[in-house]
Amino acid sequence: MPRIRPDAKVRLESTRRSQILAAAAVIFARKGFDRATIADIAKAAGLAEGSIYNYFRSKDELLAQIPRQLAQPVFPQLLDRLPSPASAEEMEAFLLQLGTASVERVRTHASACCATVSALATSAKISTRGLSPWRFQGCCLSF
Repeated sequence: MPRIRPDAKVRLESTRRSQILAAAAVIFARKGFDRATIADIAKAAGLAEGSIYNYFRSKDELLAQIPRQLAQPVFPQLLDRLPSPASAEEMEAFLLQLGTASVERVRTHASACCATVSALATSAKISTRGLSPWRFQGCCLSF
């Protein structure tokens, strides 16, 4: 069996994690966190159910990683285009671009964001940290 180069393995793992997180966001938005299963997510990602556990320990970990997945593409794109700000005005312009790009990303993925916020607010692991009074009924984002 041919060996996979370390850099190719890292890219494959990153791609697979992104694929799983995208599928999880869709399933959580469609079914809600509580009714979604790892089997549902695996099917949506085109993977065997057990494969999910090679990348994530649990459904809760998937939920916790979705916001990072949604925000991640915004930052490298802006940082690559922008040299270090030389003045307060340049920093202000950069922060405005960052904010605008982040809002646009949320708009594009509004249903996944709503599902994630709702599920995070009611997750048993988060509720044990004193956030149980927070309840999000429906989606608070309207674009």
